[in-house]
Amino acid sequence: MKAIVLAAADQPLVFKEVDQPVPGPGEALVKIKAAALNRRDYWITIGKYAGIKYPTILGSDGAGIVAEVGSNADRHWIGREVIINPGHDWGDDPNFQSDNFKILGLPVDGTFAEYVKVPVQYLYAKPEHLTW
Repeated sequence: MKAIVLAAADQPLVFKEVDQPVPGPGEALVKIKAAALNRRDYWITIGKYAGIKYPTILGSDGAGIVAEVGSNADRHWIGREVIINPGHDWGDDPNFQSDNFKILGLPVDGTFAEYVKVPVQYLYAKPEHLTW
């Protein structure tokens, strides 16, 4: 699949071929139809964000169509238009993120790609009034 990859801080983003992710149990593979650049992506490109790993596929925000799922229990998602919640594993305290909290685009690959792998619990049906 094609993705926009950042190899290191202060380097140009490169549009290149990368391995397509494979969903495991409880995960979905979403074919991206819309992704947004946000301030966090900028801070990562200049090396000023905690926990940076390179190379990385940026992009937290995204929406698309579920192409595959990793378990039969989630087959009802296939073909559905979805919006992705990029924040995973916030934790039990609504005021503070847990040590396990992560956001798509770092440390896991993000939405600046043809496909992104996402836990199904972070998918939401795209409202019909929204367009790509």
